[in-house]
Amino acid sequence: MTRRCSSRTRRTSACAPLAAADAQGEGLRWFVLNVEANVEIDITALDAVEELRAELVGRGVVFALARVKQDLLSPLRAYGLADRIGPDRLFPTLPSAETAYQDWERTHPPDPAAALRPEPPAADRGEQSGMALGKTPRQDMTTPHGADDDQCGSTGAT
Repeated sequence: MTRRCSSRTRRTSACAPLAAADAQGEGLRWFVLNVEANVEIDITALDAVEELRAELVGRGVVFALARVKQDLLSPLRAYGLADRIGPDRLFPTLPSAETAYQDWERTHPPDPAAALRPEPPAADRGEQSGMALGKTPRQDMTTPHGADDDQCGSTGAT
């Protein structure tokens, strides 16, 4: 099934992370967005993160943020996004996010059928920019950098 990013998604930069999530296949269980480089965030960026979060949660994927600094936490709270994500999914470091995933995985065993699905070719996964947790075996999340809006479409399950 083909899913194209909406015109709103293309405008808000949520397209590349969604394409990266699609590339991970149906076995994706957690999506951790590294927000370290985001020291100032405006309403457009908050809208994009919310759209990404809502899409992934709708697919049954746990959405989390890593490297969340205090100066970013204030606008996340004011927008209501910190509450929608949940305080237990806002991590100060990538290792703390990975540890939380490992703790979560102990009580949420993976779907054995997901392990049987083929993985996308490495060339389709692009450059590393964050991580996806919950693959069997765990794979690093990748996002194509420099993709223009016409490349935001993806194939795969939604």
